[in-house]
Amino acid sequence: MTASEPYSTAPSAALAGVGWPDATGPVPAHPPTAAAPATFTADAPGTPGTADALHPAPAATAARPGTPGAVTPEEPGATGASTPGTATADTPPPGPLLLRCLGETAHCVSDGAALPLPPRQLEILTLLALEPLGLTPAALRLALYGDQPVTDSTLKAEVSHLRRALGGHITPRRYTLTRPVTCDAVQVLRALDAGDLATVVRRYRGPLLSRSDAPGVALWRRRIEVAVRSAVLGSEDPEILLRYGAVAPDDAEVHEQTLRRLASDDPRRAGVRGRLSAALAD
Repeated sequence: MTASEPYSTAPSAALAGVGWPDATGPVPAHPPTAAAPATFTADAPGTPGTADALHPAPAATAARPGTPGAVTPEEPGATGASTPGTATADTPPPGPLLLRCLGETAHCVSDGAALPLPPRQLEILTLLALEPLGLTPAALRLALYGDQPVTDSTLKAEVSHLRRALGGHITPRRYTLTRPVTCDAVQVLRALDAGDLATVVRRYRGPLLSRSDAPGVALWRRRIEVAVRSAVLGSEDPEILLRYGAVAPDDAEVHEQTLRRLASDDPRRAGVRGRLSAALAD
């Protein structure tokens, strides 16, 4: 994910007041993505057309070193020789990773082929995709393990395994992705900032890494859920409410709002009443 221009660190209205402190200071409420949105499924054509300062549109120029998408030497001071994850004149740069982390099934695709990653490495990849400025080892350890007694070598081993799987595209010291990643969670946040609710409900397929109990993932999960739900409840478009209600069957308030927005003779009212009844019974 690359971006060649600076962006604001002020939180958007959708997520104002929510933050995740790392070892070096506050992290943007939801950071920019630098890879152009990509379609994961045939039923989701198109991508968000605009993005605010928190999610600047990808530029055609090379990214600054140290930002996602930039080709960065593995060690400071390295010049001339290629390093793992560095493109050369004879080796074209890899295509973007496609990361789906919303909904029941999370997976990653690299250069058109599935990239099998264990749950912990999917968590790391997701956190780094959502934090384009990267995370210090201390911040990543806190986000993954909380106050569990985990050694530094355990964290380093997990990052090393993921770095190897990505062809070397994670910087050392401060962990930052140096390969573009198209992430559905970041696409949802960009669409929220752009006010594009049709894209929000099309991309949002459920909670972020729903089986993960990592503290940092749980925080991002809550951020995204609250932002999406708030935007949907503020919509007067029954199609937006219907689509979100399909992935939030236990949300009685959403179903009640949907019934208020649907025409009295709309045949879909029966299904919404059924979901509402089930939600109220729980």
